[in-house]
Amino acid sequence: MLAYMNKLFKFILFTGPLAALASCGKEEIKTYRLAKDADSMLTPANPHAEAMSPHSGMPMGDGAMKGMPAMERSDDGARLNWDIPAGWTEQPASGMRLASFSVAGKNGMAADASVIHLTGSAGGILANVNRWRDQAELGPIDENGLARMAEKMKSMAGTATVVDFVSQKSLINGTHKFRILAAILEDKSGIWFFKMTGEDSVVREAKPAFLKFLKSLRKQ
Repeated sequence: MLAYMNKLFKFILFTGPLAALASCGKEEIKTYRLAKDADSMLTPANPHAEAMSPHSGMPMGDGAMKGMPAMERSDDGARLNWDIPAGWTEQPASGMRLASFSVAGKNGMAADASVIHLTGSAGGILANVNRWRDQAELGPIDENGLARMAEKMKSMAGTATVVDFVSQKSLINGTHKFRILAAILEDKSGIWFFKMTGEDSVVREAKPAFLKFLKSLRKQ
């Protein structure tokens, strides 16, 4: 009986710490996974993806993408290549957008740039320009007015019609004027819209890069 008790005592003495260690190991793994899950929930997948109306402030996105080639296509197979200017931060495309960018300004605000492709004429150039002017609370123009204000930008993808106008009122947070810089390019696949919106000075500063972006357009 005494020998049996000694063997039982040795068995408990030997296996007890191993069981405790195994239990401790499982608890550490469980705790690590919970902590990791919590971190992923606290970190948004896209911290810069904010729903912003033209009249809201536009916070500056951090980081910058150097000039690099990119290719985007619409669902119908239309394709264009372009170079992304330095200082433009690519954002996830959503809705009708093929591409989306945040463009940082010196004043801590950021403009929003987008690329959209539609089949057909999408109403034509004048109708779309007047739609954008309405967003800036400006009155409509006619064909003669469009001819006076529009610029032409040639690229290997074709010639784009470029317009640039600013609101008369301070539409952003009641303190900043709202500017729209946009281009329309028509080709056999339909119509391409390249648009930058934001605080007046930010968009104005980014215009040379926007025009360079347009000039880099080329078909694949």
